[in-house]
Parts: sequence; structure tokens; C-alpha cells
Amino acid sequence: MNSDPRRASEPVNDDDPVARFFAQQRDSVESQPATDLDWQRILRSARTTTRRRSHVTIIASAAVAIVALFAIWSWQQPTKQTGVDTTVPAATGQPRLGSGPATAPNSTATQQPFAVPKSFTTWSVSYAAQNTLYALGAQTCSSDGTCPVLLRSGTDGQTWSAVHTFEGTDVSSATGQTVPSIQPSGAATQVRFATATTGYVFGGGLWVTHDGGASFTQMQHPGDIVLDVEIWQGQIMVLSASGCTQGVCSGPVYVSKISAQSNNDTDMVATTSPSSAISAGRIVVQNNQTYVELTSSGSAASPSAMRLVGGNLVPLTGPSSCASTPIQALTPATNISALVLYGLCDERVSGADATYTVVRSTDDGQTWTTVSTSALTLPNLGQVWLAAADEKHVVAATGGQPAGSASTATGSGNVLVSGDGGGSFAPAAVATPATGVNWLASPGSRIFYAFTRTNSQILVSDDYGQTWGVIDPTR
Repeated sequence: MNSDPRRASEPVNDDDPVARFFAQQRDSVESQPATDLDWQRILRSARTTTRRRSHVTIIASAAVAIVALFAIWSWQQPTKQTGVDTTVPAATGQPRLGSGPATAPNSTATQQPFAVPKSFTTWSVSYAAQNTLYALGAQTCSSDGTCPVLLRSGTDGQTWSAVHTFEGTDVSSATGQTVPSIQPSGAATQVRFATATTGYVFGGGLWVTHDGGASFTQMQHPGDIVLDVEIWQGQIMVLSASGCTQGVCSGPVYVSKISAQSNNDTDMVATTSPSSAISAGRIVVQNNQTYVELTSSGSAASPSAMRLVGGNLVPLTGPSSCASTPIQALTPATNISALVLYGLCDERVSGADATYTVVRSTDDGQTWTTVSTSALTLPNLGQVWLAAADEKHVVAATGGQPAGSASTATGSGNVLVSGDGGGSFAPAAVATPATGVNWLASPGSRIFYAFTRTNSQILVSDDYGQTWGVIDPTR
């Protein structure tokens, strides 16, 4: 008879053969100290048995260990000191995932729509579906001073309602005239929607909604910080990084894909280690092609934009007119079936202005042709944006003056329009502040959107960028 007092009342003592069998199995288990390898085995076992009903108890037990591990693990790879490492790590299993801010909830309570706050300032805009727009921005909150709020319009911007307030997020770097692209892990400053109801809010952390913004669930992701999310016809790609602090990341940088139906399924597909710290990162997705663009911090030269080929990130090589400078400001034409890419290179700064060479590719970025070498001149502000509706209609803009820099820009010439595919540019009929625009994009058709991040207004053009009107969610 077993002398363990905890089992004195078990059915085994009543000569139950089934209970006796399980009791004997428990007696045969030897206690062992847990090691990192044991935890990894538990994690791997939990992932491979989630679809088996008979293993529900094992999964529940492993979940406690997984939560603890995610709180202390960050998925790191050695950083190369020179060049760009485009090799995918040898490990083929799931990457260790950053869990985002420790203080942020895993999910938020469902909220009911409410009136748009009069204090709303636009930070990010997403065209979700026909007639459906989302805007993420700031509102005045009694608890934190400022907190992010998500707005929704089902009338193509004519009427709006607020659908979700993000309490407790990190807004320490999200306000002010100069806002770093790389935010703290607890920040929520950007929005991207895949459908009218499924979308993502990010800016350091990553959250997903499947009910039009009423509720959100925090997602795991490789690295510390989410740099960008981009969506094309259900293809959802995430750019994230490790080694991030005070608006810069030393890397590695990770490219992942996620399922639109998932709350927590992030699969890493590629990684790269930049030769110097980065201050921004963008991901571009179109026609099943993915591109990554990194901006180096300080005076270091930025690497060329890269194309995802299999599991590798391959740098794009421009024509001789680029003078061996990297291709940046990469953008696809959105209103045509074929993939046509535009980019800028060979920046030449003169006083308060900068002139760029415009290049184009029609073979997924494998080769590039020169469109113009001196047709595009913009005020020399912090960020250059390029957007194309088709192979003829291109809009260029600049804005977001870097901290500590001086500019004599007046707002004139911050947005330029081309009707010949970048061969020539002319000023658009739009008024912008001296700091220019903070974002520019075309969802297709004749439409372009932009905003300045200084007020609630969203700039919109329905004539290929020639003239612009204003959408104001607060009115």
C-alpha cells in the first residue's frame, strides 16, 4: 500500500483497477530539476499538440511556463559588424517571441462606439475596404494626459465615430513636433486594416482586432519593437527589431507573416543584421512581393531597400544614375495589375532643398531604369514619401523635420505631382505647414491620402493629387 497521505482517499485503495493503473504510473515518475532545455521541450510539445483534444491538460500546464518565458526571453541573433547579413538563422522552429509591454493587457474589453473627441489629432490612417476608413490618433485623457483612440468611418470619411480608447499605452515619444519612427514597446501609434473588421494597431507593441476595433488582443512577435505592418489582399507582413532603445535599434531586424484569422500566430520568414543602428524601418507588400527599407541612425549611410527572395533579403541595385547610392522611398503603383515599383536615390542637398533621382522597376525590383535625375526637388525635411496610383500618376511629399535641424521651408512645395511617371513634377494645390506632411499613400483609383500630424485633418485628393480637400473627423 502507498504510504503517501495525499492518496489515502484515492479509489486505488478501494481496489479500483483503473485508478490503480494511474497511481502506479504516477509512482514511476521521478522528480527532476527543470532546465532551459526542459522548458524548450515543453514549449515545443505545447505547439505540436494544440489540435489534439486529449492533450488539453498538457497545454494548460505548459501555458504557465510559456507566459513566464515570454516575459524574460527576447529572440536575439548575433549582430554582424560590417555589411548586411541576409542569412536566415539555421533554426527552423518557431522563434522566441517578444510579448510587448509587460504592463499592457493581453486583451482589451469590448468598447461601445462613442463621439469623436474634439481634441483628436490624426496619427495614422488606413483604408480598410470600400467606404471604410480607420484613423488612429491622440485624444486628451484624464488619467494619462494623452492616449490613443481609434476612429471608424463607414461613409468614406463623411461621418466618424470613435470605437476604441487605448488606456495605459506608452505615449512618452508619441507627441510633440518631432516624433521618432521607432517607438517604445508599449506604444500604439499606427493602424493597418486588412478588412472592414480585421486590423492591427502597432507602434512598438502589436494588437489585433476582429470586430472592427471594439476589442483588441495583444500579439506576440519576434524582437522587441514592431517597426511596420503592411497588408496586400490578405497577405499581412510585419517588420520588427531587437536591441531597441531611445528611438534606435541595433538589430537584428525580422520579417514575419501573420494570418488574418489569428490572434497570436506570427511566423518569422527572414532576418537581417544592419551594419549600423537604424532609426526607421518600412515594409512594402504588393503582388505577393515583400520589400524592406531601413533608415540608418545619425550620419551613417542607409542600406538599399531589400527584396524578400525565399528566406533571404536581397539588396536592390539601382542603375548607374543612382551613383552607387541606395534605393529608398520605395512604393508600388496600386491601381494596376502588374507590379510597377518607384524609388528614389542619389539625394543631393543644396541649402534648404534636396534633389532626387527617380527610378522605376517593372520586374519586381530585379532591374531598374532611370526616369529623371533632377525633376524632383523637395524641401530638405526629415522624411520623403512617394506614392503612385499607376505608372503615370506619382505624388512626392516631405515632412517630419528632424530634431535639432533648421529649415527655411514655408510649406510651399511640400507636395509635388507628376502626370508622366516621374519625368516632371509640379506643386500640388494643397496647403501644408512648414513641417510638411507626415504620411502619404494611394489606396488605388485616383485617390491619395495624406496628413500632417499637427491636427485632426486628413488630406484627400480624388484627381491624382492635383487638388486636395480636407476630411475632419471632429466635425
